[in-house]
Amino acid sequence: MVHFGMMWVVFPVMYFQMVWIMYIMMTFSMHFVVMWLMFAMHFQMVWLVFCMHFHMMWFMLLCVMLRMVKIMFPCIQFIFSLGFLVVFMEELAVCLFHSMHFLFH
Repeated sequence: MVHFGMMWVVFPVMYFQMVWIMYIMMTFSMHFVVMWLMFAMHFQMVWLVFCMHFHMMWFMLLCVMLRMVKIMFPCIQFIFSLGFLVVFMEELAVCLFHSMHFLFH
């Protein structure tokens, strides 16, 4: 139940953060964007530790959902698995990008 709650809290927050940065990049000057991104990257350090646990749970949840989908609708299982894989890879890429950023800066 806790992990299910995390899915509804953490996942939208991650997307809100990305959308917010995009909005700032389109609206304000580059100087402000650079300052905001620096702040966001420091925030991401704490976020990253939290995310790694969340991603493992999220992936396990997706595997369970895939199993259920496979039992109920074998024909659309491939479409579901492809969609879930794309979402997971996107989330993993975000985490890896931020961890690389901290290692090399």
